[in-house]
Amino acid sequence: MVQPTEHIRLRDVIMLIVGFGCLIGYTRMCSLGFAGYLADNTLGNGDPWYGLRTGTELLVLLVLALAGRNDWFKLNLKSLLVITWLGIAAIILFAVDSDAKFGWLIAIMNGVSCSFLMYVWMLLLSNYKLRYIVTVTLVGLGVAGILIFGTPQLEMAVRFIVVILSVFMTGTSTMFLDLDLDSCLADGAFTQSTKSRVPWLTVIMVIACGFFSTILYRIAEKSEWQSNTAVFAITVILIIVATVICMFFMRGWMHIIWMPLFIAFVLAILCSAVGVDPLAQVGFGFILATVFCSHYLYWMIYPALFSVLRIPRTFLAAILLMCMNSSVASLVGDAALIWLPQSMQNPGSTSAVMAVLFALLFAGIYAKGRQHYDDEPALDDMSVAEPLEAPAEIVFDPVIAKNLEQEFEAEKPVSESGEYSDAESTSPVNTLKDRLEALIEPYGLTPRECEIAYYTVQGFSCTYIAQKLVVSNSTVRFHQQNLYRKFDVHSRNELIEFVNTQES
Repeated sequence: MVQPTEHIRLRDVIMLIVGFGCLIGYTRMCSLGFAGYLADNTLGNGDPWYGLRTGTELLVLLVLALAGRNDWFKLNLKSLLVITWLGIAAIILFAVDSDAKFGWLIAIMNGVSCSFLMYVWMLLLSNYKLRYIVTVTLVGLGVAGILIFGTPQLEMAVRFIVVILSVFMTGTSTMFLDLDLDSCLADGAFTQSTKSRVPWLTVIMVIACGFFSTILYRIAEKSEWQSNTAVFAITVILIIVATVICMFFMRGWMHIIWMPLFIAFVLAILCSAVGVDPLAQVGFGFILATVFCSHYLYWMIYPALFSVLRIPRTFLAAILLMCMNSSVASLVGDAALIWLPQSMQNPGSTSAVMAVLFALLFAGIYAKGRQHYDDEPALDDMSVAEPLEAPAEIVFDPVIAKNLEQEFEAEKPVSESGEYSDAESTSPVNTLKDRLEALIEPYGLTPRECEIAYYTVQGFSCTYIAQKLVVSNSTVRFHQQNLYRKFDVHSRNELIEFVNTQES
C-alpha cells in the first residue's frame, strides 16, 4: 500500500474503522492518565507524571521524525508488536499498582505506545483515497465516542478489559492492513520542489486553531465557566459538515479547509472577550467545539493532504503530531494561569491577547504563502487523489541483455594500437551511477532510493529487485513511488526517461 488505493475490500474498511476508533479511544483515555476510565483522578492533569508522559510522546515523535528524514531505521512488525504489548503492559501495571509507586513508569510506557501508534496510523490512513479517509474517520469517531463515554459506565474490571482490547485492536488492525509497515518506510527530507507543494497556510492554521483554543479552554475551565451544550453540538456538526463539503466539492479545498475551524475560533474569541453571561456560555460552547473539531479533524485533513500531494510524509507526519499534541497546549494554559498577572487570569482578557497574537500569526503566514495560496497547483484540480501509475512489471531478459552488451562492445571506439579508447570506455552502468549520484543532493535521495532507481532504470522487475536487495516487493514499489514524487514523474517510463536525460 504505497499509493492511494482505488478500491479496497469491505473487511479492510471495517478494520480501518475499528482500528481508528480504538486508537482515538485509547489515546483519549491515556491523555488524562486513565482518569475517570480505570480509576478516579489518578494520573490526571494535576499528577506530577502528566508532564512526563507528554514529554515522552514528544521525544518519541521527534526520533521518528528524524528517522523518517534520515532513514535511521525501519519500523516493522516486530516493533509494532513490542509497542502494542507495551501499551497493554502499562494498563496491567496501572491495575496492580494500587499505591501508585510506578506512576512514572506507567506515564513513560503510555507516552511511547500512544505516540508510536498515532504515527503509524497517520501514515497508514494516508495510503488511501480521500473518500476512504473521510469515511473511516467519520465512522471511527462514532466508535471512539462509544469507548470514551461508555467505558466509565462499566464495572472496574470490565473497564480494564475494554481498554486492553482497544490497544490490542489498534495494533492488530494495523498488522492486518499493513503487515510489513511499508507505509512507514523512510522517504527522506523535503526538497525545494516538494516544499512548494505543501499548503502551509492550511497546515499551520489547523495547528494554531487547535493550540490556541485548547489554551483558552483550560483557562475557561479553571474559571468555572459553563458551556452552552446546544451551541457546542450545533457548531461541531456545522464544522464537520462544512469541512467534508469543502474536501469533496471545492476545487481548492487544500487551501480553504482550515476556514470552518477558523470561523468557529473567531466566534469563540469574540464571545469570550465579552465575559458576560449568557454570551460567555455561548463562547465556551464555541471554544469546546473548536477544541473537539481541531483535534479530530486533523486525522481527516492531514492524511488527505498526504494522499493527494507527492511529498515526503514520514518526517512531516511526526512533526504535525508533535504540534497537535493537546497536552502541550493544556500545560501552556495551566502555566498561563500561574504566570500571567492576576488581572489577565480570565478568559475575557486572555481572548483579547489571543486575538492579537492570532491576527499577527495569520497575517504573517498568509503573506508568506500568498503566491502559493492564489496560484493553486494542478493537483487541486482533483477532488479525489488520482493514483500514480503502478510500476509495470518489466521482466529482465538475460538474452536481450547479453545482445545489448555485445552491441555495446562492438560500438566501442578502438585506438590505433588496437585497444579501446579510455576516453570512451565508460560503460552504461557507470554512466547511470554517475547520473544517480548527481541527483542525490538536489532531490534528497536516500541510499535505498538510489539502489532502487539503479535497478529500475535498467529495466529489472520489482520481483528481481526485491530478490537482489533482499526486501519485499511492496518495499520496492514504495521506494519507486517516492522516486516518482521527488522527480515529479508518474510512471516507470517517465522515471527512466528523466534519469537518462540527466547529465552525469
